[in-house]
Amino acid sequence: MRKLGLLVLMMALSVVSAFAQDDLDAAYMKTFGNGIILVSDKGIPPRAKCDPAQFEYRDGKFFITPGPTGSLNFRALLPAGTNLGAELEKVKKVQESQSAVSK
Repeated sequence: MRKLGLLVLMMALSVVSAFAQDDLDAAYMKTFGNGIILVSDKGIPPRAKCDPAQFEYRDGKFFITPGPTGSLNFRALLPAGTNLGAELEKVKKVQESQSAVSK
């Protein structure tokens, strides 16, 4: 079930990360590194300006405020030279190999 959730999350991120990372503020990489999914409940993180106050990030985890009016927003910071489609294919291959082993 957890793997299915990850797959759905990656698909949802493909919509959010549809643009190239050329106009991405370098402060994102400096603050969070790459290969990470930023999570915020204060709106979609803008590409051109990093605002660390938009995130509640401690101990390597993002926290959001729960509630009926809350929102969940993502921004994917991918490693250089890759794109979300390639990363999604990696996840699919890992899941296929794990499901073949468990059968």
